[in-house]
Amino acid sequence: MTDISLAPNRFTYTVMINGHLKRQSIGLTPKQKENGDLEAALQLKAQMEQAGFKPDECTYHLLMAELCLAERLGDVTALFLEMLIQGTTLHKIVHSSLLEFLCRINEDQLLGIIEESAKSGVSAADNGCITLLKELCRIDKVSSAEKVLQTFARAGLVPTTDMYSILIDGYCKIRELHGAFLLYRQMKSHDQLVPNEATYEALLLAVRNNTSIVYWEDVEELFEKNGVSIDALNSFSDIYGFKSVYSST
Repeated sequence: MTDISLAPNRFTYTVMINGHLKRQSIGLTPKQKENGDLEAALQLKAQMEQAGFKPDECTYHLLMAELCLAERLGDVTALFLEMLIQGTTLHKIVHSSLLEFLCRINEDQLLGIIEESAKSGVSAADNGCITLLKELCRIDKVSSAEKVLQTFARAGLVPTTDMYSILIDGYCKIRELHGAFLLYRQMKSHDQLVPNEATYEALLLAVRNNTSIVYWEDVEELFEKNGVSIDALNSFSDIYGFKSVYSST
């Protein structure tokens, strides 16, 4: 290209990096995959930066996907932090490979990465936080998801009703009513947060499918909020051995 006076730019470097990674995916032995074209792609990225071109979201996306598949934690972490320094926001580059990798690694490492991203302002991107919460709850790591939300909140992110509802639904699905109702009460303690239909639906289904009630007063509120009759509430209390405290009028 340089021989015919055409100077490479960021786009052409990214195309060449993609070409190396495609060879990595389809034509090399495991040993070559580990040390061959992925290394060539990383070297080309370094050459690209030396030439004065910053990687864009596409470049990062391509490299991150292959590094995750290769389970190279150190390189994933380094590239992730580099993206933050360069101002590439989390929600624009998150994809299935990165999420699956982050959620499979040690919880402390995951929270460390999240904390660094939050310090760099990524916590302002609500979609990024919600995506992580959903993925962690999907693989039943609800307590980790709650810690992720706490980490973002300490960095300045204001939790939303949707974020709480995702966690509450996660706890309900793994039948941990104690955690679900604690979050429900915590959610209600925020002046600006109001439980929505999804919140109540998750809690009602969990209560119906479990044989123990953590907070009976919360169950009463759930029935009242959803227009369930007093007779139904008393029947429910009889089933679970609670004294009926209301009477029909």
